[in-house]
Amino acid sequence: MFIFIEKFIAMKKIVFLISLICLGALPLSAQIILNNDTTVCSMQIINLNALSSDVSSMQADDSHDSIRDIGFTFNFYGQSYTQLVISGNGYITFDLTQANQYSPWIINAAIPNPGILPENAIMAPWQDINTGIGGSVYYGTTGIAPNRVFVVTWCAVPMFSCTSDLHTSQVVLYEGSNKIEMFIQDKPLCIAWNGGAAVQGLVDATSTNADIVDDPVLLLPRNWPLPWTATNEGWEFIPNGTTSYTINTIAYLPIIAGAVIWTDDMGNSLGIGSSINVMPVVTTTYFAAIQSQCSGTVVDSVTITIGSINNSYDTIYTEVMVFNPVDTGFFYTQSQTINGCDTAFTDSIIHQRLGVQINYNINNPGTATFAINGMVQAMPYSQNYWAGETISIVANVQPNWLFSKWRTYSNSVLPNANSITATFVANASDSCVLVTDFLKAFISGNDTICDNINKSAEVKIYFSGATPPFTFVYAINGVSQPSITTIINPYVLYTKEEGVYTLTSFANGLGLISGSALVTIYQAPTALFTTATDTLSILSPSVQLNDVSTGNIVSWQWDFGDNTIQDFTSSPYHTYKDSLGIYQISLIIMDDNGCSDTTLKQLWISDEYWMYIPNSFTPDLDGVNDVFCLTHHGVREETF
Repeated sequence: MFIFIEKFIAMKKIVFLISLICLGALPLSAQIILNNDTTVCSMQIINLNALSSDVSSMQADDSHDSIRDIGFTFNFYGQSYTQLVISGNGYITFDLTQANQYSPWIINAAIPNPGILPENAIMAPWQDINTGIGGSVYYGTTGIAPNRVFVVTWCAVPMFSCTSDLHTSQVVLYEGSNKIEMFIQDKPLCIAWNGGAAVQGLVDATSTNADIVDDPVLLLPRNWPLPWTATNEGWEFIPNGTTSYTINTIAYLPIIAGAVIWTDDMGNSLGIGSSINVMPVVTTTYFAAIQSQCSGTVVDSVTITIGSINNSYDTIYTEVMVFNPVDTGFFYTQSQTINGCDTAFTDSIIHQRLGVQINYNINNPGTATFAINGMVQAMPYSQNYWAGETISIVANVQPNWLFSKWRTYSNSVLPNANSITATFVANASDSCVLVTDFLKAFISGNDTICDNINKSAEVKIYFSGATPPFTFVYAINGVSQPSITTIINPYVLYTKEEGVYTLTSFANGLGLISGSALVTIYQAPTALFTTATDTLSILSPSVQLNDVSTGNIVSWQWDFGDNTIQDFTSSPYHTYKDSLGIYQISLIIMDDNGCSDTTLKQLWISDEYWMYIPNSFTPDLDGVNDVFCLTHHGVREETF
């Protein structure tokens, strides 16, 4: 009896036949090679991969196999594992301490059963089967990271006590998704042993959580003590967090079990296993064959074609505009385009030439049109040029507006910036602005003066877009003043009248006027200081000066008239030398508006009578204090 199955693996449609074969059956064709037919253009190492598995060494009943590497990290109930142990009684456990140990066969309690094996297990199903008298257990990792799978297959293993009934099932662990698939080809019912008990599902390491399959016919969990049977079933277990799995039925599509034997189309044996490297020198077909009790003999092939080579060569010259001088020059690159076995080689010569960007605009939009190299462009406008290009510019100005000039910053306009038709050489990135002006007068100024100085405030009137003479009328605080005609631009009004200055009229053009000026006149402070007397005695030539100036004074500058250092305090105390004289004291003050004032005052140092009498002398003829002398002033000798 044959079963026809379709499955897609590595983007190729798999068609294979699984049979319970008899001795001498012909090999069947199926896809077990993961590579596609391909074409290469030269000798190179090619890695071929196929679905392959090894045979377990278990030869005794009720035993666990050795520790097996999964080949990738697999997460089971929230725990990560890279190794596992296979039981001869139909389950996988992640409890590595069970390696090469006894595997329980008695089923007399439901799973989970804390402290009782199996735990931390995938049961596919757990039942008493006998690997000691027949069948095989296959295992292995296939595929290419990160999409590998680990597969365990119990192949045609006799039921214990019902040895003519053969059990075949398979577990597939998926890298990345941690999904588990379980396929049951034949699960006979041996009711005479263990009551036909078998458990299908998952249990965690502590028997806290378990996920048991519900029988689709009996509608009861496939757990002890339910006797059940199954044929050609597929199940998937999808992790749902770390404590449970979602169980779904899927199509029965088991992966072929067995070791791959590689040969080429000349019949040469190339190796055994899931992967080999080949390096064909001519077009070669490679064959992969699997033979097992479950699958029979299955053969697949892949063809590596050595293609012919047709190369082409080309040289391309291009000019590229760059805007930094350091980036200019000739540059050479080589590239190649591979199309199958044909390669197009291209040598590129790139001339990176200096470019400049010119940004055009009109200072008063809509007052003129701007033609660049004979083409009128809407403003603003920007264009790139090769450095050194000559560009023509022409302005066409609207009525009541005047052409003023061309304004550039780096490139000179020829014959000059005041020519309405001009050119310039674009040697550097720059802007070119057409400057127009309307006929108008503008008044401005903000001047401040103090009322005690002989200086006038200034107000300026500017004229643009007009030719002299200029006639205008201005107003002070809204009161118009007499008309003025002048050829001076700007015209300066000198005034000592405080107020707001505006223009009343402008006789030129359309008479447009704008602006205003402000003149402010501050009242100056009054400098004044006092002394206790105007005359000092030569015996006590000190005086206290007291500032009594009016205004908000912020600085003082005293000059005492005796060539001593000036003082900058408000009311200083000064001592003169003991000599007769008349001294002129000056005080300069300044207020918070910057206005200043100065005041002067004379001070007399006068004489008085006096007499000095020594209190001792030493007549020892040493030339020092030898005589007793009296000195006096203001005392008449004839009355003494």
